[in-house]
Amino acid sequence: MSYTLTASAIVSFAAKDDGTQHLSAEIDSREDGLNGGATVFFPSSQPVFLVYATVPHNVETSAGSVQTAGLVSVPVEEEIVHYFDADALEREVVLSKPVIGAPTLVKEFGASVNLEIASTYQDGSIRSVVLRAAAAGWCGAKVRGHARAHAYRVTPPPEWQTELPKDARILLLVREVRA
Repeated sequence: MSYTLTASAIVSFAAKDDGTQHLSAEIDSREDGLNGGATVFFPSSQPVFLVYATVPHNVETSAGSVQTAGLVSVPVEEEIVHYFDADALEREVVLSKPVIGAPTLVKEFGASVNLEIASTYQDGSIRSVVLRAAAAGWCGAKVRGHARAHAYRVTPPPEWQTELPKDARILLLVREVRA
């Protein structure tokens, strides 16, 4: 009997998260990504995780081994629907991943808005942007950019190559490394 492999990630910060650091991980589920869109894996699979980090980090696995698979550029798109009140014509948006380079704004509907960088992380990547509306009203927009991700390939233990044990799980632990 063959089972599927469940892969998950845990991210740990050594320092207090004060908004100046970012560390997150996810399975590479992009259709054009290193897993080819797969989110379910089989005994011979080697799932790839993406780690977004503005701090030094290390990666460990609970079973098998983990290897660096390089750096990749990942598109980031944040959808925003917001009502701008006449007394509050700005809104700060914290991006889900650190964006490198200048993000762009694509207006979908409503009030005219401008985009400015609001804050950055220690490594210079963009943490948040400010949307400034010309007048009160609803606005729907997308903020687009690219994030840099460290890719890690997980290889299950050799004894799992032909058949997985029931409920096989590999835990990926991503930790900040303190200097």
